[in-house]
Amino acid sequence: QLVADLTLEDGVATLTALVAESVSKGLDLLPRRPHRLIVSGGGRHNPAIMGMLRERAHVDAVVAEAVGWQGDATEAECFAFLGVRVLRRLPISFPGTTGVAHPMTGGRLAR
Repeated sequence: QLVADLTLEDGVATLTALVAESVSKGLDLLPRRPHRLIVSGGGRHNPAIMGMLRERAHVDAVVAEAVGWQGDATEAECFAFLGVRVLRRLPISFPGTTGVAHPMTGGRLAR
């Protein structure tokens, strides 16, 4: 309902600002706020999102390709990595990254 009564243009602008503001708030929760954000996925092709990330999150937002990553494959690579760790019964969550009490395994593979 956030944008239901807005024009298409205003709705898209509002949701774009919401994405950038959400990223900014998330970065505020980190022990040390980064100065640079490497962006992957489809949003990195959207100049409005990239601009708002720079403005609202106060970071140097760069596309994944700028650091030699494949921006369309980053998420798939991450899930493949986690899947292999699950297969090997290795931890996928750690106290230093997620705040869990001890390293934890997780996930379930469907065959």
